[in-house]
Amino acid sequence: MQTLPGIMWRTRERHLQLTLDGARARDGHVAASRDLRARARDIGEAEVAAVLRSNRYPDQVPLTPFHFGPGLLGKGLAPRASSWSVFIASNVLIDCESLYYLERHEYPVHRQLHTFVGATFAGLVTVGLLLALRAILPKLRAWFDRQPPIMRAEATPLGIAVGAMIDALSHPVLDGLMHPDIEPFQPWSAANPLRGLVALGALHAGCLVAGLVGATLLLARSRR
Repeated sequence: MQTLPGIMWRTRERHLQLTLDGARARDGHVAASRDLRARARDIGEAEVAAVLRSNRYPDQVPLTPFHFGPGLLGKGLAPRASSWSVFIASNVLIDCESLYYLERHEYPVHRQLHTFVGATFAGLVTVGLLLALRAILPKLRAWFDRQPPIMRAEATPLGIAVGAMIDALSHPVLDGLMHPDIEPFQPWSAANPLRGLVALGALHAGCLVAGLVGATLLLARSRR
């Protein structure tokens, strides 16, 4: 069984290798751009070299479980108006983009769906699909309608919309803080002013704390 830290590290290994591969492609059919080489340097040559020496590049799904913490906080703050399960569904849909490019060994792995425009589109697609599913599965809808308000919000139109949009707005921010290949303000700007504003360790700790606070709030509200 793979541990969460192991999955996160192996995914980062794969990302680093793709970055270096792109920076090395100078003389072949694909020429690396100056911006691409700058991104490789931004990650750090020493870290890339360490990954190369390890000779380990397994295929991994680019799971981002740290995103779930802020989503759980949103559920804790607005338990009757937000769906955490839909937040997760929207998150997975967006990261399917990274999985696709990781499997194809193509850099960058964070592209259109990791911009605010693209993430919003993915959120709207998630809302549309789940509302359609809600309409064609009346028994499931009826089951949710019989649940307590906090649980019922997981499948209400409002909860679905709020959960998906929380992910759409937070996903480019959280990934923009740590990944060098994200351009969250496309198509208007290729800049990423979010990069490096928060240290990686602090970002992960913040997401975990957000999740713990959200879970505590939900537990307290459910006991009322």
